Amino acid sequence: MAPPSSSSSTSIAGPPPSGPTLSERIAAIQNMDISRVLRLMRLGNVFCSVFQIVAGIGGVFNLIALNVTGALLSMYVVLFGLLFLLFECRLKSMESRIRANFGFLFSYNGRAGFIFFIGFLDFGMGSAMGTVAGILMCLNAFLNLFIMLKHPEFASGAVRKDADPTTGYADSKEAAQAYLHSNPQSGRSHLERAVQDMHALQADHATKLATVVDRYNKIEASTKAHYEAFVGELKRYRIKLYMLVV
Repeated sequence: MAPPSSSSSTSIAGPPPSGPTLSERIAAIQNMDISRVLRLMRLGNVFCSVFQIVAGIGGVFNLIALNVTGALLSMYVVLFGLLFLLFECRLKSMESRIRANFGFLFSYNGRAGFIFFIGFLDFGMGSAMGTVAGILMCLNAFLNLFIMLKHPEFASGAVRKDADPTTGYADSKEAAQAYLHSNPQSGRSHLERAVQDMHALQADHATKLATVVDRYNKIEASTKAHYEAFVGELKRYRIKLYMLVV
């Protein structure tokens, strides 16, 4: 009789750990440092404005299908997206004009209302990308409102809802300088890559220029040969004509 086989003990693996719940994510946003929250809000605004511009450019082609209303809405979407992108990028050459003509953007309340406005405008384009852009914009606006209502810095009045959201912004030039200062190796690698690209472009242009010069020389030589042959034939005909006349 065979001895009973020893059964190996097996451990039953439990379910994989689940990700953070919605309430935990909300609590994480509420407990996040205000400077980081504002930076994430700015990045979200930049992403949504870029996506809106792309969706608007695609919607302009509605004019081909004689959808004039959709094409006009798409043009407005592109213009408002560019305005919002310029506002968030803080270009010094444009900031004074934006502040003078669109002063409502320079408050948290006004900015959130503008995000809602262009989000609803996206839905009017009648395209899939326009719908996605509208959903993203409206979600972004709800996130802005949630932060203004629930974050402790706003709730305590340390950050006012009518305050200028650009006070903590660095303009594009200052942001680039700060990034290069904190990441010198990255800046050096980008510079080296740019120099390599410039040298490659110069070599490519030199090759193309040499090809053009070579073709020109060949055409010139061929034209000269044809001209000389034509002159030779003309001289021979003149001699024959002279001999016939004489």
